Amino acid sequence: MDNAIFIDSWAWVALANQNDPEYHLARRRFNSISKEGLRLFTSDYVLDEAFTQIFQDTCTHNYKCSPIAYEFVKKLFEGITSKWLTLERIDKHRFESAKSLRGRFEDKPDISFTDLTSFVVMNELGLRNVFTDDQHFERVNMGFNIWRDEI
Repeated sequence: MDNAIFIDSWAWVALANQNDPEYHLARRRFNSISKEGLRLFTSDYVLDEAFTQIFQDTCTHNYKCSPIAYEFVKKLFEGITSKWLTLERIDKHRFESAKSLRGRFEDKPDISFTDLTSFVVMNELGLRNVFTDDQHFERVNMGFNIWRDEI
């Protein structure tokens, strides 16, 4: 599906926090994606991973969290409800397929299980473009391309 892109946790984490060292890169790439009018996809596992990191990055040691983190998460859920963002769920079939990929990529133990589920979803949906800076998406040689177009 050439008119669509899968959004990885790296992108959500970078976009959520202006203090993130990758924020400006992620913002330029997101603006480029928006300009292209691509359909946006992500998964529940990706959001789980991203939300955990967003709150870890923006909360202090006494658990006072930035309202920006809460607002960002709220906007993502609103995006799912309003359908500008499609949320793919990792069901039993997709989970089992990711387990199989774990064996296939045993020479790459640093690939997270979340990434493996993303590979499964992208493959099923025919998605080739991914909004991430995680090189695993290209290193697995499954035909995925990291979105690098920037405005």
